[in-house]
Amino acid sequence: SVTFNENEKLVAPKMKVRPNAAIPITAAIILFLGALITGYSGIFGVFFGAELDDETLYNQFNGTSGAENLTQDDMTLYVEDVEDSTYYKISSYVDLVIAALLATGGYFLFRGERRGIQFGSSGAGLLTLSSAWSAWISHHASSHLPKIVAFTLTGVSFLMVFCGLFCLGAAFLPLMFASGRAALSTQTLIETMAFEEE
Repeated sequence: SVTFNENEKLVAPKMKVRPNAAIPITAAIILFLGALITGYSGIFGVFFGAELDDETLYNQFNGTSGAENLTQDDMTLYVEDVEDSTYYKISSYVDLVIAALLATGGYFLFRGERRGIQFGSSGAGLLTLSSAWSAWISHHASSHLPKIVAFTLTGVSFLMVFCGLFCLGAAFLPLMFASGRAALSTQTLIETMAFEEE
C-alpha cells in the first residue's frame, strides 16, 4: 500500500533559463550608436571648434510665425551667453568621455560581460546630466527671445536628454529579462551562443 504524508507539499521543478544572446547584443548596438553620435560631436568640437553662428540661427527663425520681433542682436546675445557658460567650454571633452564609456559598455555587453552595464550606464547617465545642463543653459540664455524661438532652442537640448535616458534603459536591458541576465556571466557571448546551438 502507498501512504501520503499530508504535510508534504508538491514542488514544481525549476526550469533552467536559457541565455538569450540577442538581448545584450541589442543593448550593445544601441550603446555603440550613442557613442558614435557623442564621439562625433566631441571630436568636431575639440579639433574644429563648436562655435555657434548667430547669423545662421537668426536666418532660421527670421520670418517665423511668433518671431516677428526677433533681431540679429537678440540672437547674438543668446550666442554670447551660451559661449560664455562653463558647460560650453567643456562640453566637447565631456562628449568624448561619454563616447568612451558608451563604447566600452557596448564592447563588454557584446562579449556578454556584466561590467558592460556599469560602463554603459555611467556613460548614459553622464549624457543625460550633460544634456540637462545644456538645456538649462539654453533656457536662461534664451529668456529674452520670443517664446517660439526660446522653446525651439531649449527643446533641441531636451531631445538629447531623452537620448541619454534611452541609452540608460538600453544599458540595463539585459537585467530586465531572465534570459538576458543568464547571458551575462564570466563567459563570453561566443561561448553562450555555442551553448545555445547544443
